[in-house]
Amino acid sequence: MAVLLALTLGFLGALSALSLSNFISVARVHASAQVDAKGAFSVLGGSADGRLPDGGTARLRLNVSVSNPSPRSLTFDTVIYKAWIEDGPREAGLNTSRSDVLVRDGTSSRWFYLTFSGSNTSSQASVPAHGTGVVPLVLDLRMAPDPLLFRGVQNITNFAVSRGMSPSTQVWSIFILTSLNIDGVPPPASFTAPLYLYDVVRIVLQFGVDYGR
Repeated sequence: MAVLLALTLGFLGALSALSLSNFISVARVHASAQVDAKGAFSVLGGSADGRLPDGGTARLRLNVSVSNPSPRSLTFDTVIYKAWIEDGPREAGLNTSRSDVLVRDGTSSRWFYLTFSGSNTSSQASVPAHGTGVVPLVLDLRMAPDPLLFRGVQNITNFAVSRGMSPSTQVWSIFILTSLNIDGVPPPASFTAPLYLYDVVRIVLQFGVDYGR
C-alpha cells in the first residue's frame, strides 16, 4: 500500500512539474517576444531622377520580424499595418489640403501623410523557438484605383526629388500590430470560456505609434 501511495504521489508530482514547466514556457513567450519593422521605399516606372509619374508605382516593402527567445514556437496570425510618409511640401509651408497628422518631438513638429493601411492574414509564417520569423509585405500605390491618395504621394515624392533627395531616403512612420499563435497551446474547448483563456494561447505585439486616420 505504501508503495502504491508513493507511486501515486510521484506521478502527481511529475504532472505538477510538467504543468508548471508548461506554464512557465508560455509565460516566457508573452514576456520576451518582440516585433520590429523595416521599410524600404522605391518608385517603379519613374524617370531617371526618381520622380513618380502618373503611370508609375509607389512601392513600400515592409519586413515585419518577431524575435522569440522562448522555447515555444509561434505562428503569425494577423499583421495590421499603417505607414505614413513625411510631408515635405507641408513642412516647407506650401499650401496643401492633405489630411496629415502632426507629430511633435520635443520642440520640432513634423507632418506625415497616411499612405498605406490594411492587414495581412495569409502568411502563416512561423517563428521558431529561440529564433526569428519574418513576414515580408509589398505595398503598392498606383493612380488607379485611388488617384487622390496617389497624387498626394506623387507630390511629396517629386518635391523631395526637386530638393535633391532620392525617393529611397524619404522618411516613413510605421505602425504594426501583430498577433501570433503559441504552438502547442490548445484554445479553450468552450465558446463561453473567459476571455483571458483565449489571450493565453496567443500574443499581440506592437511596433511604432498609431496616429489614427
